[in-house]
Amino acid sequence: RNNLTLLLNAMDVEKLAPLFYSVSEPATEARLEALLQHIKSRGVATPVIPPFLQRLWARGAFWERLANNYGCYGLNIFSPEDCMDTDDICFADHHLREEWFESHGPNSAAAPHMIAIATQCEYNKYMTSLDPTSPNFNHVIQIVTNCDEEDDPVPVKFWLQAVTIYTERTTQTLEGGPSFSEVFREVLQTAGLAKRWRYAQEEEESDVDGEGEGEESDKDEGEGEGEGEGKG
Repeated sequence: RNNLTLLLNAMDVEKLAPLFYSVSEPATEARLEALLQHIKSRGVATPVIPPFLQRLWARGAFWERLANNYGCYGLNIFSPEDCMDTDDICFADHHLREEWFESHGPNSAAAPHMIAIATQCEYNKYMTSLDPTSPNFNHVIQIVTNCDEEDDPVPVKFWLQAVTIYTERTTQTLEGGPSFSEVFREVLQTAGLAKRWRYAQEEEESDVDGEGEGEESDKDEGEGEGEGEGKG
């Protein structure tokens, strides 16, 4: 916890906030308590809001990195109310969340104590735990819902580093700059945790495969164009 506190101080939320296009009013104690009561209703005895979320929500309840982000693109950090809609935001409904839980296990992103804390697109979400007894507390899990993919939990400090770096490398528009997941992957690779980010590994492998397929496809298209021109 001491290391995490130092990181939060180093991140300096007050300096980070102006880099976002929009940061709403701070979350009130009543809003935080409503979230805790919601998690209790899901069977978690003593839920706790992690320090990093407390710090972010003390500055603003909802953060949008990009203008005209259509509610999900770039990087949006969710409000306490959004977190209570995790079933819909991440899994479409509670039935699909139960299916995810059955297929991915009790410590997965679908566990009752897990909440969605951020999004970078309609399928790519970031989650954490409000159960201090869970191995996912003060950790972040990335899920890719259209791939039924869930990455291994990583300490939240790496996610916070990625948030800071991402805001430094991008503008407040959809044009130019890396995606948040690219920055997050870079941070994890630098920390020697790339193997824990399964989606990133699979993405890299598919990129290599895709290059070969693309070359063959281009070649075929070129041959087709040549034949067409000759016939003309």
